[in-house]
Amino acid sequence: MSERLLPDRETEARRVQVVLVLLIALTVGALWFTTDTAHDLLSGRGAAAAAAAVAFVKARFVAMDFMELRGTRIQPLMDGWLAVVGVVCLVLVLR
Repeated sequence: MSERLLPDRETEARRVQVVLVLLIALTVGALWFTTDTAHDLLSGRGAAAAAAAVAFVKARFVAMDFMELRGTRIQPLMDGWLAVVGVVCLVLVLR
């Protein structure tokens, strides 16, 4: 007989599935920045900056959902760290 998950665990499992699909979609989307079409629309620096921004969004999803930092006292620190490092990287790419 299969064990039924508790409502909280069902919600958590569903969230992990949604985040995984989002990470896959963001990865495929980031690959678009390497195409000729993207380089026709954006400069090389613009494409690199957009790809870096997508990478930091993905890093936040991984930190919050797979490292289980969501809702902990460390979450604001991680958000701040990702924001600071993300902005520094974007400035370096775009300068």
